[in-house]
Amino acid sequence: DLLIQRADAPFTSEILGGLTTECQLIAKAQVGGEPMGWLYVTGGVSSGVFLTSDGGVITDADLRALASSTDVTFSCVPPGSGQRMGRNRDRDTVLDSLDNCPGVPNDDQSDGDGDLLGDACDPTPLPEPGASLLLFCGALALLGCSSLRRRTV
Repeated sequence: DLLIQRADAPFTSEILGGLTTECQLIAKAQVGGEPMGWLYVTGGVSSGVFLTSDGGVITDADLRALASSTDVTFSCVPPGSGQRMGRNRDRDTVLDSLDNCPGVPNDDQSDGDGDLLGDACDPTPLPEPGASLLLFCGALALLGCSSLRRRTV
């Protein structure tokens, strides 16, 4: 409750040029094995809810209930940095939970090799020549068929 009070507390900032709040409240967690982030909304008709990093909205009560099944970290961050730290750290047009490369700006979401990792952060953005053959051979080796040798009796 203290963090929400601080996120709702207005003050005049000479650096930020006017009225702002003491902080922006964000939350981070792993949900279903995937990283998620939330940004608390202050003021206006949507006040008191959190915007999610997948484009949705969640109430404070629902986010707190999530903490019964996973660790949720709440942080008050400097005004103006909540969107980046909570929902879109690379500041492109795609929110983190929907972004195939959340740490590097890549508005086009290109994925040349179809591995679900964006080309902007993929060390091998194009399919490796022979990769399919290597995968096939590896699968055969796991099955015990690594060679075509005949056994002699």
